[in-house]
Amino acid sequence: MEKEELNKHWDEIFPGNSGEIAGRVKQDKQAVKKGDTHARYCLAVNYETGVDVPRDAAKTAYWWKKAAEQYDEQAIEGLKLLKRG
Repeated sequence: MEKEELNKHWDEIFPGNSGEIAGRVKQDKQAVKKGDTHARYCLAVNYETGVDVPRDAAKTAYWWKKAAEQYDEQAIEGLKLLKRG
């Protein structure tokens, strides 16, 4: 995902913030604690792309799985892509 696409994606989830990716992982983790399923998917994307955190395939898979367990369609698709390798 390109930076501009990521910014748009996060702006939909967190309206009214700065529009920058930096610090989004912290926001996503806070949202996960509040039960936001889609924030789990967002964490996976961060770990997949290395945005605001180091790239980490294990954490990507972990967060996509957590989101997919809550029926997040994008996370389900992400898991399918991981399985295809």
